[in-house]
Amino acid sequence: MGQRVKCSALVLSANSYGETSKMLTALTDAFGKISVSAKGAAKHTGPFLSCTQEFCFSNMELSEGRNGIYTLCECDLINPFYALRENLDVLYAAYEIAKAVLTVSMEDNPDENLLRLTLNTLYFFCNLSEKAKTSVELFAQVPSRIEFAKTVFYIRLACDQGFFDFPETFREKATALAVNHITECDLKELFAFALSPSAMEELSEISERAKSAVLD
Repeated sequence: MGQRVKCSALVLSANSYGETSKMLTALTDAFGKISVSAKGAAKHTGPFLSCTQEFCFSNMELSEGRNGIYTLCECDLINPFYALRENLDVLYAAYEIAKAVLTVSMEDNPDENLLRLTLNTLYFFCNLSEKAKTSVELFAQVPSRIEFAKTVFYIRLACDQGFFDFPETFREKATALAVNHITECDLKELFAFALSPSAMEELSEISERAKSAVLD
């Protein structure tokens, strides 16, 4: 068994491996994107069941192995992001975000900003899912709030990854202010703004171009 290392890890994908194990792809603070073999994680009584589901965020102790694959030795769950699974629209949005992060992240290239951006977006989705359970009115707002979050996420992702040049001029001043906020604010404040429908339409157009620049 190789040297043991520690990291914080967000599981972006989890696939069955053999009868009782899983192969994880995780985004970590210390190593960027990594592959992790989690032996026994598919067992209902296994010690790693709770922290090897998709979207689980944990402190992991890993053993370095061959071919760049780590082996999970110990795991301490920080946040399961369980609320993502309570609303299908939210869950599908979370999978879309995870797919984008899997595309842009790289092995052996730590990117704490990307990890923080992903975590903050998942926190937003969880909060949205929780609020949607409290009233019919809030439930009806879920699709528009999801689109808002994805719009903001792709603009910040493109900015942080250096993939996109933003417009020099905007149709609305509010859109320019929003882009400035998204690209420069602390990630804790990323979603803390609102726009008129017309400014939001312009922001969505910018986000679609940003998304294409990052993923195409």
